[in-house]
Amino acid sequence: MQRDPEALQAHLDKWRGRPLDYNAMDCARFAADWAGVELKAWHSERSALKAVKAYGARRVADAVDTVLTPRIMAGLARWGDIVALDTYPLDTLGICEGARCIFLDGKGGYTRKPLRECFRAWEVE
Repeated sequence: MQRDPEALQAHLDKWRGRPLDYNAMDCARFAADWAGVELKAWHSERSALKAVKAYGARRVADAVDTVLTPRIMAGLARWGDIVALDTYPLDTLGICEGARCIFLDGKGGYTRKPLRECFRAWEVE
């Protein structure tokens, strides 16, 4: 179960210092690695949008629905669950820390946003 603070810190340490790179470092890979799921590969924002469509989805959160279940109401997300922010053109995925959620900042660090700003979540067991 991914509810261990030490496991989350190790995950953050693993991803820290790596700027946005659609070949290897983006929010979908960050969240998928935490949740233990595989994703289709992409190499740019444009190819990421194509990958979303390959899942039969219109947005990132819909694609996540096909690989991560169960989906839960965002307000019910618990520590360690995957969450999504509505950020055009691609949703931003992060990890719930309770009332706040951790997201990549694109520069190799992290930012935290209130859970109430998230519109979707998935339980991670």
